[in-house]
Amino acid sequence: MENELSNTKNGLTNTENELANTKNGSTSMENGLASI
Repeated sequence: MENELSNTKNGLTNTENELANTKNGSTSMENGLASI
């Protein structure tokens, strides 16, 4: 049970990291467009 909870927590952390990466990618794209 504890391992399952740990895995679930890790899965959520990974999702948060992916969302943060997507946000950073969007910001980079916006900055690129702004510099044109």
